[in-house]
Amino acid sequence: MDVSLFSSDGANCCQKVHPNLTLHFCSLVSVFLLVSETSELVHCVTDLQMSNHKLQEEVRKLKQVVEAMEDSNQKLADENEELRNQARV
Repeated sequence: MDVSLFSSDGANCCQKVHPNLTLHFCSLVSVFLLVSETSELVHCVTDLQMSNHKLQEEVRKLKQVVEAMEDSNQKLADENEELRNQARV
């Protein structure tokens, strides 16, 4: 069987098949291609969902780091202010 029958070009596949089988075969090829493309899309969506979940987790961790740094920064600013006040006295 000619491998080109399974190409994504539906017009070419119908020209190489016996006239009585053309419609059924091309329909089967179309279904096969659709299932194959759908499977690839499902795989891509799954990968994207996993990547999205990992990125959301990273964002959550980074927000925690930023919050901790802001707290530390505020403590240092308060300490700095206190030291300035002591230096004035």
